[in-house]
Amino acid sequence: MQKQLKAQEEHTPLMSWTTKAIPASPRKIRQAELQIIVGFSLIFLYAAWLASVKIDNSIGISATTGLALIAFATYIIMVIVRQKTVYNYTISSEKGRVDYYLHYPDFAGTLFKSIAALAILSFIGTAIYTGSFLFLIGPVAMALASAQFLLFWKNETHTRNSTLWHNYNFVTVDHERLMVITHCTDQTVGFEARFPDKQLLEKYLKTLKTLLPETAIYTQKKWEQ
Repeated sequence: MQKQLKAQEEHTPLMSWTTKAIPASPRKIRQAELQIIVGFSLIFLYAAWLASVKIDNSIGISATTGLALIAFATYIIMVIVRQKTVYNYTISSEKGRVDYYLHYPDFAGTLFKSIAALAILSFIGTAIYTGSFLFLIGPVAMALASAQFLLFWKNETHTRNSTLWHNYNFVTVDHERLMVITHCTDQTVGFEARFPDKQLLEKYLKTLKTLLPETAIYTQKKWEQ
C-alpha cells in the first residue's frame, strides 16, 4: 500500500503548462533566412540570364519569375523556418515530460491535401495534354513526391521525457527566450523547458531547486542550440 502511494506521489504533476515557440535559436533562424535569400537570388539571376539569351523582350518573364520566387521564399521563411511548435509540459517529482507538435490551424490538413491533389492533377493533366510523360521526370518528379507527402500529411504528436531529476548537475537559464535547460554532464544537450512568461519560468526554477541535487550549478546565458 505504501509503495502504491509513493508511486502515485512520484507521478502526481507538480506543474503543467502549454506554450508555443519557435524551436530554433535566433542565430539559426537568421542563418537559414540568409541561405534562403541567397539561394533564391542565385536562382533568379540564372533564370533572368537564361531568359535574356533565349527569349526576346524577357523583362516581363524575369519580373514574373522574380515575384514568384519572392513569394515562394517568403512562404518558406514564414511557414517552415519560423514555424512554431506547441509544447505541453508535465512536471512530476520524478521527471519531466513534454508532448509537442507543429502549430497549424485546424483547416491545415484539408488545405494541404487540396493543394497536393490539385498539383498532382495539374502535372498529370499537362503530361496528357502534351502527349509526353517525360514531363513527369526530373524536377517535376520531386514536386510530385512533395505533393504526395502533403496528400498523406498528418500533424503527429511527439513525446520526450527527462531523465530522473537527481541525475542532473547543471541548469542553463535563458531569460530572453524564456527557457530552462537541465543537463546531466554535457551542457550542450538537455531537457528543454519553454515558458509563456517569466513568472512561470521563475516558479519552475524554484521547483527545480527542490528536485535537483543541491550541488547543481545554475548558469544564466543564451541557449544557442
